[in-house]
Amino acid sequence: MNGSGGGINETRAAQYASRGIQAFALGYFRAPGLSNYISRTPLEYFERALDYVAAELSPRGGKPVVSGQSRGGELTLLLASRFPDKIAAAAAFVPGAFVFGAQGAADPAEGWNGPTWTWEGEPMPHFWDHNTGVTWQPWEGGEVPPSRHADIYIDGLHDRPLATQTRIPIERFKGPVACVSGMDDRAWPSSMASRMVFSTLERHGHTAERLHLDYESAGHGIAVPFLPCTHIQVLHPVSGAAYSNGGTPLGIARASENSFEEICAFIERSTQ
Repeated sequence: MNGSGGGINETRAAQYASRGIQAFALGYFRAPGLSNYISRTPLEYFERALDYVAAELSPRGGKPVVSGQSRGGELTLLLASRFPDKIAAAAAFVPGAFVFGAQGAADPAEGWNGPTWTWEGEPMPHFWDHNTGVTWQPWEGGEVPPSRHADIYIDGLHDRPLATQTRIPIERFKGPVACVSGMDDRAWPSSMASRMVFSTLERHGHTAERLHLDYESAGHGIAVPFLPCTHIQVLHPVSGAAYSNGGTPLGIARASENSFEEICAFIERSTQ
């Protein structure tokens, strides 16, 4: 599953297929027949997808491994916590550890602080819903230092009650969990989020495999290996906001190649 750019990640699925791993690339917005925005995406849609894969694609062990990038990484952890019995393992690339608002992929009618996910027709509480720790926005007011996009997520943690309410309860998932993150992620702090995930699992006595691939010179753009890695200063494809993914071209290239190999092996181990 892609992140806030939407669409269908056929390239990643093809890479997995090249290693003999059956892959189903799932779009959930900015794809044919779907909304142009991430706002108010129903989790029931993903539950139907999980049921479809189990019934029609005969995954090894009877359940799929779920994986996604960025907002798709947040979604991967959210689905594992919401539907733990339907998922064999979770592999989250540059994820968040909280349920966030719609942000840069929002429907303009609702804006950045509108809800992203719904359940049974109701919006899920999210990190940007009247967060008292946030008094500024990095996406407004002209040029800003690129690290400020990650900094806003740190400031938001000062609203402890809201952070507690919107934390993804990953401890509900008993299966193997992998997170891929960049220590120089300037879009959001995926390294910190991944460490929070594994700390939570450890505190709750999680006994399945926990794999954290954390890359020093990589940022938010850890993606498909063997493609150009110089796309660091970017404009968001939905909102048009300027931000930095962070990392260096060499660091991103090495992280993308190594993480692909490691996650392929993780998938094989998790589906024996």
